[in-house]
Formats: sequence, C-alpha cells, structure tokens
Amino acid sequence: MADLMSEAGLPATEYRTEGFFTTVLNKDLNTIKKTVKEIEKKTPERILEIIKENSKITVSEIAKLCGLTYGGAYYHIEKMRKNGLLIHKGGDKGGEWVIL
Repeated sequence: MADLMSEAGLPATEYRTEGFFTTVLNKDLNTIKKTVKEIEKKTPERILEIIKENSKITVSEIAKLCGLTYGGAYYHIEKMRKNGLLIHKGGDKGGEWVIL
C-alpha cells in the first residue's frame, strides 16, 4: 500500500499502535485533487491504446483493463465520442471501435 500511495503522489500512511493498531490515511485534498486530474488525463490515452490493440473490445473489458467501473469507462468513452475522437460501428456484439 505504501508503494501505491507513493506512486500516486499521496502522503505516506501513518501507523499507530497506542492501544489499538490504527492506520491513518492523511487527506491532503490538494494532492488528491491533483492526482485525480492526472488520472483523468491519462485514462482516455489508455483507453485509446487498448482500442488500438483490439478494436472489437467491449466497454466491460476496457473497464477491467483500466481499473475502472463500467460506468467510469463508459463516461470516458462517451466524452471521447462527443469530442469526435472515437466512434463505434456496428452492433454491440459484432461492432468495432474506430479512432478518428
């Protein structure tokens, strides 16, 4: 967990053993907001990379590969569609993604 916190640029976790074992996750809201913005910038890029590798991939599979919920992946995909970066041709089961 410490490595993941560090990679994300979040404050280190604090452990206390006074009475009970307690884990303290420091909430630096500015750092958290910055990290969320960075992730939001990188997610569309990652989705496009995944689609380049497999144009027939489903939203569920994209979500799994990106570590997102279905709704999170759908949100990013719809945003890219509205911005004219991506379209889906064909049906849900036999269609494919086209990067514009």
